[in-house]
Amino acid sequence: MIIKTIASVLFVLFLCMFSLAEAQEVSQKKPIVICYDAEGKLASLEKLNADLATFVETHILSVTNYGKDTTVLKVVKKSREMFVQDSLAKAKRIEVMNAMIGKPAKDFTLVDLNNKKIALSNLKGKVVVVNFWFTGCPPCIEEIPELNKLATSYNKSKVKFLAITFDKEDTVRNFQKDHEFKFQILTDAKKITEDYNIMLYPTTFVIDKTGVIRSAINSDKNIGTTLKRAINTYL
Repeated sequence: MIIKTIASVLFVLFLCMFSLAEAQEVSQKKPIVICYDAEGKLASLEKLNADLATFVETHILSVTNYGKDTTVLKVVKKSREMFVQDSLAKAKRIEVMNAMIGKPAKDFTLVDLNNKKIALSNLKGKVVVVNFWFTGCPPCIEEIPELNKLATSYNKSKVKFLAITFDKEDTVRNFQKDHEFKFQILTDAKKITEDYNIMLYPTTFVIDKTGVIRSAINSDKNIGTTLKRAINTYL
């Protein structure tokens, strides 16, 4: 009887361990993004984008990370303090972006998803488009199709398209299972985002053939047209 009881307990423990292993495997396959719309209801990323577009002056996107793989996105109403802070932040963002235009871009060396080293200083002679983004950013995701069209329309020997994120490599690989991004993606780049004073996502820079920043674009609804105009100016 005792032997049967021990055997039963061991079997249950085995099942629990197996279930836990399965759960961990599933959680590692794909990052979890939970979205709440302006009414506090569960929603899709598309609904969040629609809310933010509708209430662009009155609401903000709240981003909270839980652990490595779970992100909660909420559209929340701005308080009076938020309005003031937002106005100051916007002014500061414009000031910082304008100060960078016309100056040499800070050099960086990062590794892409194919373990290839990319140094900005080695890309002189090409126009370089650098998109700062992250996988839990709805506006970043929304503009990817337009960026992909743009990336495939230029000769790779003349224009280099880079996407830089502070996300970890495995997070981006999981993201790409559902969202193809045709830029050359560079991950684990928190220091670079700080060096470039990124205050808003997505932000895209156009760097000319000599390595000078010529354009800085924040979350433009006409990103394809705006970027194309900037690229063609410096080709």
